[in-house]
Amino acid sequence: MILQIQKDTGTAVESIHKGAEEVNSGKDLAQQAISALEGIIESADKTADIVNQVAAASEEQAAAAEEINSSISNINTVTLEASHGTKQLSHAAENLNNLTNDLQHWISKFKINSNNTKQLEYGIADIPVRSNGHK
Repeated sequence: MILQIQKDTGTAVESIHKGAEEVNSGKDLAQQAISALEGIIESADKTADIVNQVAAASEEQAAAAEEINSSISNINTVTLEASHGTKQLSHAAENLNNLTNDLQHWISKFKINSNNTKQLEYGIADIPVRSNGHK
């Protein structure tokens, strides 16, 4: 019986030592898991910072794109206005050319007499009257 108690006590002591070793091993594994989780959290924080930086850069790019769009719209407006102005200048130049041709025509009708007086080749009644700038 004493031998049995000694044997059972030895087995219990051995089981306690094995249990202590397993607890220590579990404690080491838990510490490794904590370290791994801390690394994951640190990586997640870095990733979140990068995502925030990318979001900020995207907002800046969107603002820049909006400014470019606005500038292009302004350029389009100025171009259309310049085109309209060019058409008006072309029309004005055409009218001026017509008036110049008319003036040359009427100047050619004047002749100088031998007594250095000017007179029209035609009488006043023969001069056509224009109201719109054309013959």
